[in-house]
Amino acid sequence: MEFNRKRDSDSMKFKRRDVKMQKREYSEGPLTRQKQASSTTPAGCMCKPLKIFTSNVRGIKLIKNRVDKLNKLAALNPDILFIQELRLNHIEQIKEAQQLWKIGKSVISIGSDLADGVGILFNTYNLEIIKRRDIIPGRLLVLDCNLKGQKLRLINVYTSSDRSKKIQLFRKLPELLCSGHDIILAGDFNTVTEENDREASTHFKLSKEGKILKEICDEFEMKDSFRVMYPDSFGFTRYDNKTKTRIDRIYVSKQANLNDYKTVTPGSEE
Repeated sequence: MEFNRKRDSDSMKFKRRDVKMQKREYSEGPLTRQKQASSTTPAGCMCKPLKIFTSNVRGIKLIKNRVDKLNKLAALNPDILFIQELRLNHIEQIKEAQQLWKIGKSVISIGSDLADGVGILFNTYNLEIIKRRDIIPGRLLVLDCNLKGQKLRLINVYTSSDRSKKIQLFRKLPELLCSGHDIILAGDFNTVTEENDREASTHFKLSKEGKILKEICDEFEMKDSFRVMYPDSFGFTRYDNKTKTRIDRIYVSKQANLNDYKTVTPGSEE
């Protein structure tokens, strides 16, 4: 994906759009939820496109899962990887995860709830992290950085299933989207914003939190990467009994050029 600057670029490569596991129970599960990936490049910039992925990893607390999942994700060689639902609860586990991620820098934020934990990982050590902010520890992490000649603001979102907590998190986004940097907003939003984001036996009605997220992204001209590339497709990332939803997403600044978007399964040929 490229940023046609005026401002910069971004790109993703994971199952393009978000990555959701098939089940949401709180036992650590395999990387069954497809990863969303996109590719971007800044306009007026000689930079290479960036591969950007997002994935809900469904827990890396157990050492076996930590090794297996991080190795599979590293094999995708993402320029930027957003991960959610780490379920880590102390600093030693963070250090162990960072040691396992051998291809570049990593920043991890944990919280107090069982499912908390988000991370932003890179495939290089050659970048400058200007500022880090744990807006909601384990749920909302912001990094300002210089990567491949681009000034970027990276925002990793992992919302709770609780509506009030979800809305509280979304209400914090506007101030974060006011930036001179090009922005990549990605993660597990646990929310749909339009009818073809969902397939279920019940009639679709836009929720309050879905309306808030849509209004914020419209106001700040953040592009839903999947919808730009596939305006009429479904692209579900979570499958739960009879309901299918597209709740994992990658949004980018309006000046970004989206080159590609796909969903991949770590450890497979796809």
